[in-house]
Amino acid sequence: MNATKPPTETVAIGTIAEPKSGAIRGLLRAQSFQILLVLAVIIVVFSVIAPDTFAQWSNFRLVIQNASILAVLGVGMSPASSPR
Repeated sequence: MNATKPPTETVAIGTIAEPKSGAIRGLLRAQSFQILLVLAVIIVVFSVIAPDTFAQWSNFRLVIQNASILAVLGVGMSPASSPR
């Protein structure tokens, strides 16, 4: 008899025959981690360009304050938080 491989079964996320990716690879593919990396690169670039004015605690405090306001607004506008 000729043994054939059964078709791949679909599960909730992905397939059973799909190889597992590493934790680091999954972290690098996460959109939130990519945004964090871009933010870190921007901070480093501006700190190098203007070290006397950009890299101060008062500037970082204002950046964090403005980002938190935008984050709260973004969460409120996301489809997951809207009532059904």
